[in-house]
Formats: sequence, C-alpha cells, structure tokens
Amino acid sequence: LDRDMTAISAGDIKTWQSRREKEGLAHVTLQRTYGALRTLLRHAVTEQILDSNPIAGVSLSNPTAEEKSRSLSADARAHRRMLTSEELAGLNKGITLFAEELREQRRSSRTHGKAYLPDLDLVAYPHWFIPYFHLGLHTGMRPGDLYTLTWQELNLTFRRLVKMPEKTIHHKNPAKLDLPLSDDIYNIMALWHTQQGSPKDGWVFPSTATKTTSDKQASGKPFNKKAHGRAWARVLKLGEVDPDLHFYSLRHHFISALVAGGAPLLAVARLVGHKSATMIELHYGHLAKSTATDLMRSFSESLRATPAEDQGIALVSNHG
Repeated sequence: LDRDMTAISAGDIKTWQSRREKEGLAHVTLQRTYGALRTLLRHAVTEQILDSNPIAGVSLSNPTAEEKSRSLSADARAHRRMLTSEELAGLNKGITLFAEELREQRRSSRTHGKAYLPDLDLVAYPHWFIPYFHLGLHTGMRPGDLYTLTWQELNLTFRRLVKMPEKTIHHKNPAKLDLPLSDDIYNIMALWHTQQGSPKDGWVFPSTATKTTSDKQASGKPFNKKAHGRAWARVLKLGEVDPDLHFYSLRHHFISALVAGGAPLLAVARLVGHKSATMIELHYGHLAKSTATDLMRSFSESLRATPAEDQGIALVSNHG
C-alpha cells in the first residue's frame, strides 16, 4: 500500500481482499500473503519502528460460497489425485532413459576430444535431478523444500527427514515436516550422499553452477526453484507421459495414496508439513475410504453380543 504503515486500516484490508478475489486468487493464497504482512507489522512493533500494529485483530473475511464451491469442484479435485499406474510406469521409464541418455552423451563427448570430462558411467546418478525426483516421489515434498533441504535435515544416520517447510517458516509456530525414510529412498539418498563426497552439512542439491568442494563437503547455493523444469520435461517426453503433468503432481500422489489407503488424516498432515488435518480433509478427504458401513455393522454386532434381558427383550421359550 502506498502510504505510511500506521495509516493502514481494516477497510484497506477488506478492499484489497475483494479486489484480489475478483482477480481469481484463492482464499488460501490471500491468507498466506496477509499473514506475511501481519508478521512484518508485528516485527516492526517489536523493533520499535511502530508504536502499535494498525491491523491488530483484523482478519480476512471468510471465503465466499463461490470460492468454497470452486475449491471443492471436480476440476480442483482432478489435480489432487493419485497418479495412474501408466503414469507411474512412464515416469520410471523416463527417469531411466534420461540417465542412459546423459551417459551416452558423455561417452560420445569423451570419445571426441573431451576426455577431461568426468566419466558418468562411474557415478550412481549422472544428474542431480534423478535423486531429486525420487525424493519428491517418496516423500511428497514441495519443490521449494527439496531445493533448500540440507544434510542435517535429511539425517541418514537416523533415517529421518525433519524440516520446517519454506511456506510456514516465517510463522510464529511453523509447521514441521517429519518423515521416516523407507529403505528404498534411504538407499537412493545414501548413494547420492556418497557421490557428493559424504558431506556433513550443506545443501542436498547444491547448484552445479556455484558448487565448490572443500574437505569433501559440497557447498554452494541452492538451485533456482525452476531449475528442474528442463529435466522434468525431458523425463516426461522419454516416458511418454502427458507433458502438462506438473512435478507437484508427485506431492498430490503421495498425499492421495496415503488418504486412499486409510491413513489417519492428521498423520498424513504431519508427514507433509501441515499443523492440522484441515487442508488435507478439504482437498483430499473425498479420497478417504468410507467407514460408515463398517462402523454401523460393528455397532449392530455389539448390540447382538449384549444379553437380551439387558435390551428389554422378553425371551420366548420353544413351548410358547
């Protein structure tokens, strides 16, 4: 807002919300943006830049009926789904062919005057995107969280991944992503760790453009958050998968598969870095197995197990 911070009012917030809703922004996006503004102003008060927070106690209006309907629409749900067996097979095919393609290209380069280039046949993964893809598939992590993941957060010794998601790290009580590593993803990441020089800390996926090596510890800056785009597109093409499939679909698949498999929604929420099950229930609850029939059957069976006298039922003898 083009004004002094102390002049911001509740009316300004309502006007901003209305304008942004008309532009099509989702309510959850507006909440995240507004939350960042509130955090900024609270910090300004803490640092004594402001005497008071002008929007203390001001909340956004609840989502409109249209917004709620849109969030639960078939189109929205279509994106939050499990990948089909054909898509999964295509992705596995694509990532395998991608690795083979890179190795063959390197063999050709080394044969034709560039023998100084590293031999990709001697490493487990010829490209950082390969373990990046597998970690995303096995954990449902957001791309941004994968890029900023460190080896301290991905603790191979204890086979556990613990990280505060980038989306909530600025919150007063941020969510925490806490995942035990399955054998499959542990083995993949252990190979990648060795290939990186067995670092004790630093980025799990350091940018190759800025990467340096010191005492066998990989350092440098994390990749740009769109760095996986070209490799992902190539994997989709090689695997003959719909080119419009987003990398984020791996997260949708992870959550959807857990919910459809009967996992408690709160447990799923904690695995993927949500503080409550609200968002999981809203966007993936339709995938949960209906337990109503089983519950009613169980209840009826419990009544049958109760002595008839206790139910007020008169017993009639065989002789009437």
